[in-house]
Amino acid sequence: MKNKNKKFIDLHIHSLYSDGSFTPKEVIERAVSWNLSAISITDHDTVEGSHVALDICKDYPIEVISGIEFSTVLNGTKIHVLGYFIDVNNEELLESIKTLRADRYKRAHKIVDILNNLGIDIKFEEVEAYSSKESIGRPHIAALMTDKGYVKKISFAFDKYIGEGKPAFVPKNTLGFERVLELIHLCGGLSILAHPGVIENQPIIKEILEYPIDGLEVFYPFHKPSQTEKLKKLAESRGLLITGGSDCHGMMKGEPLLGLYKIEGKYLDRLKEKHRALTLNSQKSD
Repeated sequence: MKNKNKKFIDLHIHSLYSDGSFTPKEVIERAVSWNLSAISITDHDTVEGSHVALDICKDYPIEVISGIEFSTVLNGTKIHVLGYFIDVNNEELLESIKTLRADRYKRAHKIVDILNNLGIDIKFEEVEAYSSKESIGRPHIAALMTDKGYVKKISFAFDKYIGEGKPAFVPKNTLGFERVLELIHLCGGLSILAHPGVIENQPIIKEILEYPIDGLEVFYPFHKPSQTEKLKKLAESRGLLITGGSDCHGMMKGEPLLGLYKIEGKYLDRLKEKHRALTLNSQKSD
């Protein structure tokens, strides 16, 4: 009976506003059908999906936390940072996102041009149709290549053509790591290191913790149990927040994990406590 009353959440979900296939409404409806009490749409380098979800969630029995996932690089290592409770209308944030969106368009154009030279007949307008036009990425190109029969699976497009080191790979422009943290905090948010267990350069985590990051994404479907336990102990020893989520991309990456992977609601309670404390301190300093 005790278990029945336990609340569960998912704080890492992507919508079609980045590289997911679900609309924010579909994300919310699926989350409700799985009895989740709260979610966060954390699209890559955009808050549009989060913005839409915040607008429509009042019609559903679920809480939506504003979110984003920034791609960045620290000393040559690619890392992702999640931002929660951010002000999705912050002008400086939106200006940064606008620049990143323009860079994504240029990158996608370059990739399509290279693929055309390799005999892959796809058009940029077709890639746009696979996206929300808010945040075009390689998964949209891969999905189009799959549907056109050039590869059998989305993953094969990365393995053969557009993955790092492959003939049609084009590096992505990102914000610097310190700038990402600064921007999240400027928007009144909390910064969380995303899926630390899958970062290729594991020793860099120690370096990351020297920066003002607020927490770790401990619970993640592709963390090994031993990694989860190790990261949980690390977060607790450092007084860092603990989060988690499915990293669901809808149907873009196989079976949707939304509802199948979830974490206890108590972790959101702790995020809220921290956010309230920060907001109070900010008001006092004003």
